[in-house]
Amino acid sequence: MSCTRTFGEESEDLGGFEVAISSGGATAVLGGVGAFLALDLAGITRLRSIGGVSGGAIVSSLKAAGLSTTRLLHLGLDTEFGEHLSIERGFLGSARVLNAFKHNDKYAASHDGKHPSWPITGIYGSDGLGAYIERNVRELGNCNGAWPETYWTMATTKNGSQVFFNKDGVFLFKQDGEMVQLSHEPVPLQTAVRFSCTIPGIMAALQFQDIFMFDGALSRDGLCPIGVLIRSFGADPRKIIACRIGEDNLRPVSGRLHKLARRVWRVHPEFHWGPETAGVIEFRPQIEHVHSLKFALSRDEKWFAILVSLDAALSRLAMEGILTGSRLAEAREIFERIGYWRDAVPAPIGSPQLLSNRVERCLNEHGLF
Repeated sequence: MSCTRTFGEESEDLGGFEVAISSGGATAVLGGVGAFLALDLAGITRLRSIGGVSGGAIVSSLKAAGLSTTRLLHLGLDTEFGEHLSIERGFLGSARVLNAFKHNDKYAASHDGKHPSWPITGIYGSDGLGAYIERNVRELGNCNGAWPETYWTMATTKNGSQVFFNKDGVFLFKQDGEMVQLSHEPVPLQTAVRFSCTIPGIMAALQFQDIFMFDGALSRDGLCPIGVLIRSFGADPRKIIACRIGEDNLRPVSGRLHKLARRVWRVHPEFHWGPETAGVIEFRPQIEHVHSLKFALSRDEKWFAILVSLDAALSRLAMEGILTGSRLAEAREIFERIGYWRDAVPAPIGSPQLLSNRVERCLNEHGLF
């Protein structure tokens, strides 16, 4: 059964571009906020589709649900990310979770000797994350509780298949290319985001129709899985704007994390860091002071991450001729007024947040904060 595009058909009315935000935990949330701020400055406010996986699924779901970029900025700065994760296992329980990577027991998804034995339990639970998404979409969104028209996200099964979620339901893309529509109705938005965020052994897995869902970044399309948009939904690579954050940008640990993905999680043999697809408008913010699971961040640290992504996105959009004229001049003026922010050391929690004060004052003057 072949799959045709079932969302975002009126591409001209919606602006024509597709936006994908990669995985990266808290880093992806902040980097995604910077990416959406760059799109606003470039005048790209209506999109053909908006989506992402893992941490990128969180920020893209809120944007697709109708939250303004200004609201996303405030949420990103005011949210303590760790507060929405609940500890499910103590020290001994965590040891059992890690042991499940090697042994096929009740803590692991079924293992046939060929596919990964990912733990179905985890150190953290994601109920709080789901409640956070639901609350903000209900109170601040404009989709009246329905699945956002342009939103998509994706999870991975233990055998490397992809499970794609959009307004038209749930689609299973097997490794051999076969597509099976598992549901003609979408799952709750917050549930789909939780499916996509399940890092094996870190987050407790959830099931859909007896299939365990794992992190969407672990499929054959990598950390920013735009491949499924191109192969199965006819997306034009030249119209895809991809924000690739991912752990590979943390240079001191990139090699070790790559080995972790391949050897411990035993991901699909074609796994790569993605997207690396010809024609894609891709930018890679080098957010090196924050890692995926660092949840306690100062306001300065958050702003620094947002600025890194904003700068990378604006540079790429200008290079592509998308950001031009008065909009480009305004973007340059903003960074000139902020000053030499890259030379700053983000103040830790409890210290005067000098960078934050400077950035917020500048963006306020431009009506962006």
